[in-house]
Amino acid sequence: MDIALSRHAPNRLDTLHAPDEVERAVAHRLGAHRMAAHGCAPFHAELYEVPLHHGTLLELCYGRETRIDFGDDTDHFLFRLTLAGACELQSGRTVARAAPGELTVSSPALASRLITSPDCRNLVLRLERGALERKLQDMLQMTLTRPLQFDLAAGGKGNGKSNGVGAAAVLPTFEYLCRIGPQPGSGTAATTFVADLTAALMSLLLAHLPHSYSDALARGTPPLPAHVRRACEHVDAHLGEPLPLATL
Repeated sequence: MDIALSRHAPNRLDTLHAPDEVERAVAHRLGAHRMAAHGCAPFHAELYEVPLHHGTLLELCYGRETRIDFGDDTDHFLFRLTLAGACELQSGRTVARAAPGELTVSSPALASRLITSPDCRNLVLRLERGALERKLQDMLQMTLTRPLQFDLAAGGKGNGKSNGVGAAAVLPTFEYLCRIGPQPGSGTAATTFVADLTAALMSLLLAHLPHSYSDALARGTPPLPAHVRRACEHVDAHLGEPLPLATL
């Protein structure tokens, strides 16, 4: 795929060759995890990043076959667009395999394991759990009753499970973020622009990728509970009359 942060940003792993050094540097940006690499040769890994509002966009390539265990970071979602090679995301008995152009998601509510091929290159969007759940609550106009959890396989070019668009819905925004590079400018206007762009991206992810609240979003604003509806009907039927609190 012709998407790359590496054209604009420096490689944050350029001088690191030991596995533990690479693991610490990646964990600093993506959250706590445990990494095991196949083979003993020095690492020649690559990591490029663009800061966002409530998140970060990164391009990551280990250059080695790796196994990465997530589960200690309960505060972030990782949306992973595979650019080259292949990777496999596992959670319990569920397995999602991704080729170039396909999207996988690690949710903080689930422990998961990622296995990457030596040539695997991923574009990773890291978003704060709190910010994404607040955006979902705004879209639903209701308080969440259970953790937000995305399907591991979020779809590829037109094969998303939620409504048939999958990763294709967010690809243009990813491409745009890669084109503008590490910083679209400075000052208040640039900060507001990045915040608005991140908010729009969160809306796209929630609207087009399958997750635990997809059905609720598809239905629109949920109906009022029966007891609240009956109370509203009673008030409407007795407008202008004294209405004791006990009756309501």
